[in-house]
Amino acid sequence: MLGKLLKYEWAATYRLLLMIHGAMIFLALLGRFIFTMFVSAEVPFSLFAGGAYVIIYVLGIVSVSISTTIYLLMRFYKNLFTDEGYLMHTLPVNPGQLIWTKFIIFYIWCFIDVAVLIGCLALFLLTPHSAVIFQKYFSEISAAMVSEFDGSSVKCIAYLSLLIPLSTAVQILMMYFSITLGSLMAKHKVLAAFGSYMAILAGSSTVNMIITTIFWKDYFKVLTDAAMVGNYYTFAGLNATFIPSLITQVILGAVLFKATHYIISKHLNLE
Repeated sequence: MLGKLLKYEWAATYRLLLMIHGAMIFLALLGRFIFTMFVSAEVPFSLFAGGAYVIIYVLGIVSVSISTTIYLLMRFYKNLFTDEGYLMHTLPVNPGQLIWTKFIIFYIWCFIDVAVLIGCLALFLLTPHSAVIFQKYFSEISAAMVSEFDGSSVKCIAYLSLLIPLSTAVQILMMYFSITLGSLMAKHKVLAAFGSYMAILAGSSTVNMIITTIFWKDYFKVLTDAAMVGNYYTFAGLNATFIPSLITQVILGAVLFKATHYIISKHLNLE
């Protein structure tokens, strides 16, 4: 049954989201065309106008990207906690399958969104000159990260390959749980969901900081020293906190999923 739910959810979301991502690509192509005219001096422009255009363009691309998240969160809320929920919760499926369906589709679109966003920004901003600058900074950042794993690029890649997807999953579950908590309120459900999310985010950040300081005694000293010398992308302590961070994320994700499942199963509050 989960497969049928996934097929239905994908069919219900892909048309609009493909249009949104198509708009992102169109904006990238348009921006590249205008940017090329600026660079080739075919169109006169001031430094201020050029900078303003880049900022507006990047904000436009990012706002289109954010709309994916907003749309999928709205579907989660409307399908499960409004009048549409009367139909969804009469289907021969359990709440866990409904949550997994929403989660998997959201997770897939997150990575599609990031891939398209990076591609659009690269299409617009990359020139032979800027490519050299980006490569320089990327090399410096990569070297700094690898050095924290005893020079092992394998450990570094493993860290990124595990933590980034896991953190993405936890963020989705955090937003789902916040919406589920907000649904329990009689009024101002959206505001309650937003407040719940900010509180959970602050709480999880505090826990992560405590765990980091436990396993990495020089946490604050290293960050302070790095800021004083202008090294704002220090990666010191990644190796020491690698396993604790993974365990923390797994536990947090499991708790958020179980809590969401419990509320939907035992305390469902439909509009």
